[in-house]
Amino acid sequence: MTLNSVEGAQPGSIIGSVRSHDQQKVPEEGQVTYVVVGGTDRDGTFMVDRLTGDVYLTRELDYERGARYTLQIEVDDFSRAYPSSHLVQLDIEVQDSNDHAPQFPEDPVTIVVPENMEPGSSVYTFQAEDRDGTGPNSEVRYSILHRWPDAPDLLLLDPATGS
Repeated sequence: MTLNSVEGAQPGSIIGSVRSHDQQKVPEEGQVTYVVVGGTDRDGTFMVDRLTGDVYLTRELDYERGARYTLQIEVDDFSRAYPSSHLVQLDIEVQDSNDHAPQFPEDPVTIVVPENMEPGSSVYTFQAEDRDGTGPNSEVRYSILHRWPDAPDLLLLDPATGS
């Protein structure tokens, strides 16, 4: 079973449930119990309500701290003549949000350009870092916001590479 939750979800938020929704008869409260017995959640970020099977957060989700978690949940069913117990593996995927702005290792940057450089030569490559995990939220695009003096063809900036 897999649940998805977005980065920044707050403590107390219910992100899903491990309760079986295909039961013909809903058992009385307390006849089915849910207990986390293992997994990769070393920080205790997730809790499972013992009686309802609802999965909720105990701390804010941070993609950069953990993008995927696995919980092993023991489900004990005492609603039948012969009680049963089984394990459910719950995979939790954290979706990254764009919560980090790109940063330059040097700010400001001073570039010295020799006067005899050939047109089309690269004079500098900007390298900003974005701590937003992987994927579209970590992509960096470069642009020139202000030129002085205003000579648009003098220096060009590649928006993808920063050259």
